[in-house]
Amino acid sequence: MAIIEFFGMERAGKSTQIRLLIAELTHVKLSFALHKRPPINFKEGYNLEYFHSKYYESIFDAFQRYHTEDSGVLIFDRGLYDRLVLLHLDYKNGEVSKKFKEDLSRNIEDHLNLIDHPIMFLIPPKISLERWPLQIIENRDNLRLIEELDTIENRLDMHYLFNGYNVLKERYPNITEIDGTRAREDIHKDILSIFNIV
Repeated sequence: MAIIEFFGMERAGKSTQIRLLIAELTHVKLSFALHKRPPINFKEGYNLEYFHSKYYESIFDAFQRYHTEDSGVLIFDRGLYDRLVLLHLDYKNGEVSKKFKEDLSRNIEDHLNLIDHPIMFLIPPKISLERWPLQIIENRDNLRLIEELDTIENRLDMHYLFNGYNVLKERYPNITEIDGTRAREDIHKDILSIFNIV
C-alpha cells in the first residue's frame, strides 16, 4: 500500500509521529511493518563503513519482507534518504573513505524511488540541542549517550546535518518537509492527510 521513510534532525519529533501513525493504523486495522536501526554493536574491528553496509542490507531485507508478507504499510524510522546525509557527514569526519561514500551513495540514489513518501523533519540545530535535557527528563535516551553527544564537535555536526538535509530537499523535491517545532497534533493530521492512509 505504501512505503514511508521518516528522517531528519535529532529531537525533531520523528519517533512521536511514528508512534501516532502506528496507533492510527492499528485503530483502523491496517497492517504495517516498522524498520528501525539494526542492532549492531561496535565491537573491536567494527567501524562506520561496516555499520553503513549492514544498515543498507537491513533496509533491503525489509523491502523483501514487505513484498513477501504483503504488509499494508512499511515504515522506515530512518532509511535510504537519511543514509545519504549521514554518509556524507561520516566522510567529512574521516570515518569512511571517499570510495566507500561514493559507491554506497550511488547505490542508495539508484533505489530512492522505492520510497513512496519520504518525510523529512527539520528543526534548527539550536532547538535540537535545547531539547536534549527534555529527553533526559522524559527518559527517552540514555543519559551517558546524551552527555557524549553534547560536545563542540557534535554541535558543529548538527549544523552540518541541518544544511545537508536542506540540500537534500532541494535535490529531491518529492520530499515532504515537516516543521518539527509545530504542535504534534497538527503534524499528525498533516501526515495522515499526505498519505491518505486513514
